[in-house]
Amino acid sequence: MQVENNNSSASSAVSTSASKSAVAQRLLRSGIDPTIDQRLIDLTHESTADEAAEDRRFRRLAAQVDRESSTLIGLFITLAERRSRCLVTLSNGWDWAGLVTGVGHDFVVVLADDGRRAVLRLSGVSTIQPGGDSETTGEDEPPIDNNFESLLSEFAGYGEEINLLVNRPEASTAVLTGISKWQGTDVACMYGAQGVGTYTYIPLRSILGLVTA
Repeated sequence: MQVENNNSSASSAVSTSASKSAVAQRLLRSGIDPTIDQRLIDLTHESTADEAAEDRRFRRLAAQVDRESSTLIGLFITLAERRSRCLVTLSNGWDWAGLVTGVGHDFVVVLADDGRRAVLRLSGVSTIQPGGDSETTGEDEPPIDNNFESLLSEFAGYGEEINLLVNRPEASTAVLTGISKWQGTDVACMYGAQGVGTYTYIPLRSILGLVTA
């Protein structure tokens, strides 16, 4: 054990000596005679070692911040900034492909090639498959200062037909098309979603998104 410690100490001394020699060479290239003050070499060597340690600490901190900020909404914000296409699959198995054009508090807006927009609730997203960046350019759209249920309530009572994506994977279709009559605290009412003259009541928690023209 004593031999190993001696070898380790000798190796460390050699490494330090080589490092200080490199410092001396840099001082010479800068026009400073390192033989004037050996302490100058020691101080420069210590400063270089401190800078290296600080750099390593910064890199570890940056990596930690990256990991902590890797969220679902953060992913969609990145896709929107890059104007990237993606395929979003909801928990009911419904797929929507298009260009990410906006991100709200708890939803994302995806524009399809046919011009229709899907407003998808983040809590209903199952998987995201990013595609290539769009070749189109334009001004960056600001973040949408709204949440999904508040946005959904804006369609109620106007008599416009909308398509709601609902969480019912056992049904033949996951899309309900009708007129939003009203929206309460935790339930919405649609007219004509199940046929002419019918009213359908849908718990808000079951609505995964909506599609507009």
